[in-house]
Amino acid sequence: MDERFFLPVFFENSFFCAIFPHKEQQFMKSSTKHLSPFVRQFPVLPQIETIGYLPEKKDCINFSFKTCNFSFILSGGGTYLLRGKLYPVTAPAVLLQWPGEPMLYGPREGGSWEELYLIYPGSCQTALLNTNTFLPDTFPVRPFVRTPRFESALARLKTFVASRRIQETDGDTGDLLCWELIAASFARPEERAAEDVRLKRIREYLEKNLSKDIHLEKLASDLRMSVSSLRRCWHGGAGNTTFREYRDEIFLQKSCRLLVESRDSVKEIASALGFDDIYYFSRKFRHLSGMTASAYRRKYCIPPLVFPESAPERR
Repeated sequence: MDERFFLPVFFENSFFCAIFPHKEQQFMKSSTKHLSPFVRQFPVLPQIETIGYLPEKKDCINFSFKTCNFSFILSGGGTYLLRGKLYPVTAPAVLLQWPGEPMLYGPREGGSWEELYLIYPGSCQTALLNTNTFLPDTFPVRPFVRTPRFESALARLKTFVASRRIQETDGDTGDLLCWELIAASFARPEERAAEDVRLKRIREYLEKNLSKDIHLEKLASDLRMSVSSLRRCWHGGAGNTTFREYRDEIFLQKSCRLLVESRDSVKEIASALGFDDIYYFSRKFRHLSGMTASAYRRKYCIPPLVFPESAPERR
């Protein structure tokens, strides 16, 4: 069962404790704030009903909602089936759900994704449509860029949701924080450009250093970024792919292409990719591809040719 269907109702009473005996530990992992009962002193913005955060959502949802929902997928990926069309979901992205429409969505089988969801009452649908932020018929799945402005809004909203304090202004505060997050997900062109440039620099650095160990502090220093900015920028553009996973993927792509498309020896290919030690290159290639470089070349080269090898490969 998805937490959103019962956490808002039972969050503060003993029933919650019966389901989750380790209450404090569970609270730190996932959290929910239900704001419908709060009277708004300044009813200007659409009034949020429930806010929730799920760091590792594993279940698929097959449901027809009565509410208008924004599901911010912060890491991971999966699918969204709507009206017979299957949409791929890759973080960061926003999924929209609206009243009366059957929908099936969730992470890949055996996987999970990180999600922050905003639930607005169905009565807000017209108001949300008029803001041009809630366009389910046009953009049921909308990718976005995790800009510094978005990260700042996300941090404030997470802190608010995790707080156990209850204040009479919580309704207005929640409405404002949610709207800031939604607005920040529509990055301005200059914000997107700045983020794209930084992400490109990170990728280029990793692609030029395929043979070296990755040290986060050195990477940030070489790129003249703080460690937190580096993580935020990479996380926003690459989702849950790690630096090492990205670099290994590029290593395999370049190695395989050179093995099949060139007549260079394995030693020459290793050197071209920055590896002084052919044995280290060969071990890495076999670990990632499941076969030796020579075997890969023999299998995929069209037509099969005999290539000179400058040094033997360790198996």
